[in-house]
Order: sequence, then structure tokens, then C-alpha cells
Amino acid sequence: MENKWNIIHDIAVVYQYFMELGNENESNFMNSLMRMEEEIEKWEFKINNELYGLKHRNPENYDVLYDLMMSQFVPLQLDQMNSSMENLVNYFNAGVFDGGVINLLFNSIHKCIGEDICEGQIHQMEYYTKMWMPVSPDLKILNHIMQFKLNVNNPESLINDMVDDVENKTDENRSSSSEFNFISLSDLDQNTIPDCAGIYAFRILNINSLPEPFPEILSLKDNRYFYIGQSSKSLFERMYKQELNGKKHGTFFRSLGAVLGFLPAKGSLLGRDTRNYKFSKEDTLKIVEWLREYVEVGFFTETENLDQIESDLIKKYTPLLNIQGNPKAIPEISELRKKCVEFAKSE
Repeated sequence: MENKWNIIHDIAVVYQYFMELGNENESNFMNSLMRMEEEIEKWEFKINNELYGLKHRNPENYDVLYDLMMSQFVPLQLDQMNSSMENLVNYFNAGVFDGGVINLLFNSIHKCIGEDICEGQIHQMEYYTKMWMPVSPDLKILNHIMQFKLNVNNPESLINDMVDDVENKTDENRSSSSEFNFISLSDLDQNTIPDCAGIYAFRILNINSLPEPFPEILSLKDNRYFYIGQSSKSLFERMYKQELNGKKHGTFFRSLGAVLGFLPAKGSLLGRDTRNYKFSKEDTLKIVEWLREYVEVGFFTETENLDQIESDLIKKYTPLLNIQGNPKAIPEISELRKKCVEFAKSE
């Protein structure tokens, strides 16, 4: 495989930068580098249907990864660190990963550093984690732990308590990435969708595919959840046919169409006692095409407590298009839906 720079190299730069800050303690430095190799081997991403990570031989192996990374890192360490951090911001904005992944990254780096942490590592960790705290607020816990390690003579009991908190939060972030087993809609095989009750979720792959102000709103969130719903009878009928293919315009489909700037036929609800507008066949197809390009879907089967599970997940992830029960509901969504209703009821 051709040896080209990719997201794994940027991840490796961030590790290497923090390891180098502690290189005065040679023994701990060497141990940190060994732990770093173990941690980097765990990383994997899927971007535009291409898999990245050492387990996918992309880069080919750790030596190949390390050689190319160091060839760029050694001359100007801080410049390369900032360049790789900028690349990670771009990946985040493109929906490649969410704030939970950033939390995992910095906690993994902390694990590699070990107990002999130096002041420079703490200061730089504080600087870079502050950049990410708006989308990964749990990083505050990590900063507290590192400060205690440096400044408290015997912080072990405090550290253990806080480490447990970080690990619990980290497990939640890991589960949030796999809870629904997300797959891009273009890769989804309809034959694998259960014809039974369950919970489903949609995530947006590229926030810049939405009109303003929604890319900016999503950039401030710690995830890319777009909508969470439930089906009391059939995930195939509700999620796949209605929501993703517009066979019947549900709440999600009407909200999405409004966000994308579509309007129902003027007067189509005139004199009717309903607010459930519909888009034209042509516009419906355009919305479905947009979904196939920019949305990934996840779901799991469940027959009990559907309302409670759905409610808890909406509160946890505050998806962009969920209004009811969403503590961070976006007023612009309601306004756009209202505009569609008024247009459909106008003469």
C-alpha cells in the first residue's frame, strides 16, 4: 500500500508531541513510547468507505507510520502538532468522529505518559484540551487528574476516584459510538432491517451539507446525532420506508425537508384540520437522495419501555431535529416547520 499521510499519522503526531515533552526522564520516556505504540494500534476510522488503521494495514505497519510521521515531526515539532490538530478539527467538522473520540484520545495519551508527568506536559495538555472542551466537556476531569498528580504529595485516593469517573465516561463514549452500530445509508442492506419494534438513530456525515445556521450549531455539539426515533411495530416500515424513503412523511422527514429549504405545495392544506404537510414527489426524491449521501443510520430491536429509552437517548444526545423532549431543541427547526404549514394553508 502506498505510504501516504492520513488521519492515523495525525493521531500519532499528537501522541509523540506529548511524549517528547517528558523526554528528560529517559526511562519513563522509553516506557511511554512503548505504551504509545500499543495505543496507536487500536485506532481505526472509516472515511469515504476507506478503512484507516494499522489493523487494516493503512498505514502498512507501525514502523512505516512512525518513519513518515517523524520525518515531518522532527524539524518543527510545534508546527507539526498544530498542523495535525487542525487536520483533526477538519475531520471532526466533516463528521468523521465526535467529541467522545477526542476524549478517548487525550485519556489514552495520559495513559501513555504514566505517573511521572512533567509540568510541560500538563500545561500543553491544558492548552489543547481547552480547544476541544466545547465538544468534549469531560476533558475537564482529565485536567484535574493531571494537576493533582503534579501538585499533591499523596493524591492516590483522589486520583483513583477521578480515574474511575473518567473510565466510566470513556465507556459511555465508546458505547455511544457502537450503541446503534452505525452504517452509512448508501451501504445499508434493507434485507438486514428487522420487521419488529425498536429504536433508531440518524447521524449526519458532513455538517457542511446543511444550510446555515445549522453547520455552526452542530459544530458546537459533542456529537453528530441528527434524529432519534422509535417504532412500536416495525423498524423496516417506520425507519426505512417512511423516514428514509419518504413513503409517508413523518416528523423527521417533514423537519428535514424544511431545514433543506423545501416547501409543500401552496394551499395543499387549505381548509384541512391538520399540520402534516407533504412535499412534492420531485422534492421528496431530492430529500431521499440527500439522505443517502449524508446520513448514517443505526438501530437496535427492543419491545419494552420504548418511550423511556427514546426519551433518555434524546436527552443524552440532543439530536438536531428532535423537538419534543429535547432539552436543547433548536428554535429554528420549529420556525421552519411553521413556515411550511403556513405556506401549505395559504391561498
